[in-house]
Amino acid sequence: SLKTLILWPRDKRYFKRGTGWAGKIRAADGALIYDSVANNAAAHYLHNMLYVTGASVDESRPVTDVTAELYRVNSIENFDTSVIRCKLAGGADATFIASHTIDKSQNPMFDYKFTNGRVTYTQDPVPEGISDADAYTRGHIVGVTSTGEVRDYGDPFYEVERKFRIARAVAAGEDGYDVICGIKAASEHTKVINYIGENFEITEFAPEIIKEQGELLYVDGLADRLIAIYDGRVEGVE
Repeated sequence: SLKTLILWPRDKRYFKRGTGWAGKIRAADGALIYDSVANNAAAHYLHNMLYVTGASVDESRPVTDVTAELYRVNSIENFDTSVIRCKLAGGADATFIASHTIDKSQNPMFDYKFTNGRVTYTQDPVPEGISDADAYTRGHIVGVTSTGEVRDYGDPFYEVERKFRIARAVAAGEDGYDVICGIKAASEHTKVINYIGENFEITEFAPEIIKEQGELLYVDGLADRLIAIYDGRVEGVE
């Protein structure tokens, strides 16, 4: 059972960036874009749950079923808040909780529970309302096996340029370098995004609970609600 939380406030300017593709479902010529919090800013953290459970380094775990709560505050085509729940082949489940329309920032945190252990991570201090805050070590991915062994996998942001060096080496055909996460592994995330885009409606938040803070539009109380979903205290946004 895997779960991830990202609260990244983004103001009106964020949705006006680029050449008009921000927040779009389709381009003018009909090509799919599906730009959203789940397919751009926080996409990596949805994909990572599928990737780390893959059978090999170049595979992601196939998704067998998806349900989604999708919401919108900003004047965009696609959603800016989502709770996406995936059933994975083999019986696992992955929950992705992410929003741009909140007044609190929480950089990525996750909790991955496996048959023989648990792996946790938080980039920021654990937010108020998380019942087992002591399970996290800020800035480090830490695993604890069922026998109590602690494995510190370190800071995932250490030497972030390493991925560029690997990509260059692969492109140059250097020995000892392989494509670690190629199109095959990335495609499961794309399948999820396409599926929710085709099968779930986007709900507009009620105007009376939308607040404005400078250029930022946010939903009053939404951040705490999403934290509660992550903590397992409530089921959904509404």
